[in-house]
Order: sequence, then structure tokens, then C-alpha cells
Amino acid sequence: MGAWGYMHEHLHDLAHERGLELRYNGRIERSSPAEGSLDLHHDEQARIVAEVFADVPTVKTNGRARSAAKSGDGVSNGAHRAAEKSAAKATSTKSRS
Repeated sequence: MGAWGYMHEHLHDLAHERGLELRYNGRIERSSPAEGSLDLHHDEQARIVAEVFADVPTVKTNGRARSAAKSGDGVSNGAHRAAEKSAAKATSTKSRS
């Protein structure tokens, strides 16, 4: 389990002192460091991420519910969509010229 085997011992005491639960969430221990297939890797990665963020509470942003785990873009007001539309419109206008 790579880094987990090393770090577990060190992190366990810190977590216990703070009343936190520490558990491993990742690939099962195997002799191979990789899945061996990009599709299998994506499936395994999706499973791991889903399990890690399963307990993340939903937050409200501008009246819309969304998972805090999925809000990594930092833009919560739809401004990025307007910018994308504006850029797409400018590109299509140039291609007509």
C-alpha cells in the first residue's frame, strides 16, 4: 500500500489525539502498481473518489444545491458559462469572415 503503510503509523496518533477516524481508501494491495488498463484505471479511480467524497455535505451556492466536492472551479455564479458562450460566439464569427 505504498505511502499508506508508512504514513498510517504517524497519522494514527495525530488523528486519535483529535478524536478523528483514520481509514484507508484506495486500491487494494496488489503486486502491480497499476491496473494494467486505462479503462480499469478510470473505473478504479472513480470508485475511490466516490467513496472519499460520499460523506461530503451538499452546500447551497446562489440558491442551487451542489456537492462541495464538485465545486473546485471556484466560480459559482455562472460567469464562466457566459465567458464560454462569448468565446464560442467570437470564434464562430471569425470563421464566417
